[in-house]
Amino acid sequence: KVVRTMGEPSAASDSPSRYNVADLVQKAQDFLTEIPPQEDLAQRFLERALELEPANTDVLDAYGELMSHLNETERAIMVLKKSVELAPAANPAKYMYLAQMLSGRQALDFAKVGVTMMEGEASRTPEMNQQLAAAYCHVVELYMTDLCDEPEAQEQCEKALQLARVVDEKNVEVLTALATYKKTIGEVEEARMWIQQAVARIRSCEGDLDVLPTFEVRSNVSRILLDLGLTEEALEILHALLDEDDEDFQVWHTLGCAHHFKKDRACGEECVERLRALLANGDQDAAAELVEMVDDLERELSQLPEPGEDEAEPDDVDVSMD
Repeated sequence: KVVRTMGEPSAASDSPSRYNVADLVQKAQDFLTEIPPQEDLAQRFLERALELEPANTDVLDAYGELMSHLNETERAIMVLKKSVELAPAANPAKYMYLAQMLSGRQALDFAKVGVTMMEGEASRTPEMNQQLAAAYCHVVELYMTDLCDEPEAQEQCEKALQLARVVDEKNVEVLTALATYKKTIGEVEEARMWIQQAVARIRSCEGDLDVLPTFEVRSNVSRILLDLGLTEEALEILHALLDEDDEDFQVWHTLGCAHHFKKDRACGEECVERLRALLANGDQDAAAELVEMVDDLERELSQLPEPGEDEAEPDDVDVSMD
């Protein structure tokens, strides 16, 4: 709930018709930086800006990025492709958004353009280096998924990872990509080393929102930790994420999986209850797929012993120190 002083207009009463295009874009950005973000209002203001100047690439980029975040993928792709046509040499971010929403060679082509544009910047700020490192990581992800059967896949992965480390070697996204790649090629111990470095980096950033990795990046770290059998570290990250947002479906699902791996049926079932509540209250486009994920987790948890069933009687406890 937003608390306002007397006489201050509410955001809902703030009509887009009062502003010019530059002000509309700025107001939309302001809405998105509120806690929680006012995405509906930002969308209204950007759509009004597009009505006024449909060929303004700054507006197209801002609107396309918002649509991407709202999972309006088709609309986002259409808008960002229009921006590419109108201003191909401006804003590498739009190429990376397209690369993330598309697949295969088409995604790689857009990613390469974005990377080349960022590499060509005469002087890069730390934030720009972070964005470039993330772009290299996306190239790695493409070669580990859609393009994994290409003959150059391993070579390109290693090249992109090396470039990412040169640009920003302490970047959690880079460390996570290294861990994922090493796990994929069977070097599990090295994968654990890299992901533990990512955890150490996250811990060092606690309390500093300016350098703390994004919620999405940390959520991905928790899943990789779980894949590598580092359950306690995964739980640490997951609980911190829930302190920030206790309505994130993916985090609750990963937490349920973590409790399953720990054979903690009771805690896992609590996660299932929370997941079902989120599905009941939310407007989920992929509801059927998400319900199936919850059903699978519940089925796996049901195969664990009931709480107390596997507890041995005192006389049966093995207390040997072998």
